[in-house]
Amino acid sequence: MRYYETLYIANPNYEQDRLVQLMKNVANELDGKKVSIINHYIWSKKRLAYLIQKYKYGTFIILHFEAEKFNFLKGFETFLKLDKSIIRHQTVLLDKKPDKYDGKTEEKPRAAERVEKEQEDTSETIESSEEKMEPEVLKSEEELKTE
Repeated sequence: MRYYETLYIANPNYEQDRLVQLMKNVANELDGKKVSIINHYIWSKKRLAYLIQKYKYGTFIILHFEAEKFNFLKGFETFLKLDKSIIRHQTVLLDKKPDKYDGKTEEKPRAAERVEKEQEDTSETIESSEEKMEPEVLKSEEELKTE
């Protein structure tokens, strides 16, 4: 059994209903080719590294599937190229079977991770500075006069 991952970028102006319809069209293309879909979900809308067809953003969709033969792949690639809703795509062969996506394991936003890290760093700094501080001994007025 061979496992594949296809990442395709859809038009960023599409609403959720239109994206779901696009995903159904892609799944229907694979149905007649003895391919079983493992995962098919919308990853997120992201800023592109460079303009693609005058778009700055794109909606990334991930498709994991398994197949016995690879002869259908050329026709599937042609289908993805000809679909006007898909602005880019890439299919790769995977070494092992991908885990089933449940939708609950979402990534933390990077800003939230950064805030948590800063809070940890500041708490460590405060603790370490308290340990290093020695109590100050106040000198009396008489001791100051003698010095």
